[in-house]
Amino acid sequence: VAALFASLDDLTETTVRDLPFVENWLYWKFLPVLSYTNGEFATRLSRMNFTCGAFHI
Repeated sequence: VAALFASLDDLTETTVRDLPFVENWLYWKFLPVLSYTNGEFATRLSRMNFTCGAFHI
């Protein structure tokens, strides 16, 4: 379920710097499936190079 909705493939070097994109991704794709994610997903997410503004969302 999480892989279908909160795909990390959506997060590229460009998109992680785009605040509106990150905000929408978090609210519409990530939060609804948060309880279905696993440790590997969290590890991969932690390796994304978010900007300071995107990180603080």
